[in-house]
Amino acid sequence: MRCKTASLEEVFSTCDIISLHASQRPETYHMVNERLLGMLPDGALLINTARGSIIYEEALAKELEKGRFKAVLDVYETEPLPANSALRKMKNTILIPHMGGPTIDRRVFCTKMILEEIERFKRGEELEHEISSAYASRMTR
Repeated sequence: MRCKTASLEEVFSTCDIISLHASQRPETYHMVNERLLGMLPDGALLINTARGSIIYEEALAKELEKGRFKAVLDVYETEPLPANSALRKMKNTILIPHMGGPTIDRRVFCTKMILEEIERFKRGEELEHEISSAYASRMTR
């Protein structure tokens, strides 16, 4: 199978489902703007579980008012989403409180792993789940 890199314009104008997975960085602030939102095909679904500021929310609300596409959001530029946000009134939008992290059945295992890693660190041993500086520098700031 061959992979192809597509521009944002190509993705937004041809895909029926778009799920955002970008980090919050200066270059991604309001990356999804009026122009890209206007390219979405009728009936499309836009999902944002990345960072709220990636989408220009004012433009999103205006486009959603047209009823051309649907959105599922669990991240917002201001969290929690303000009570007076236009997004709260949209019938074609599902709003979920930002609750990233392990599911309840995995929390015990994650906690155990963290405690084990702390003990390895205290003993001066090599960590099993260390995040390199290079990897951390690419994470959301």
